[in-house]
Amino acid sequence: MPDENETERRVDLAKTLTEIDTNLKNNTKLTDELHKAVVGNGQDGLLTKVAVLKASDKRQWYFIGVIVLALIGAAVRVFAF
Repeated sequence: MPDENETERRVDLAKTLTEIDTNLKNNTKLTDELHKAVVGNGQDGLLTKVAVLKASDKRQWYFIGVIVLALIGAAVRVFAF
């Protein structure tokens, strides 16, 4: 027969294991949600959105460069004569 201290330790161990199991389930759920947000799971995830924004940013700077060069060219043409 287990003594009273051993019974208490077993009860404490069972409670601790239950808490660990609950925390693991919560962490798994959170990890799944984060993975879905980053990868997308059928929709655009953060990785895709960032890649699209980077490409859009590059295009914007390209067009800004073209406009600035056109303005410089026009200014040189106007003030050169």
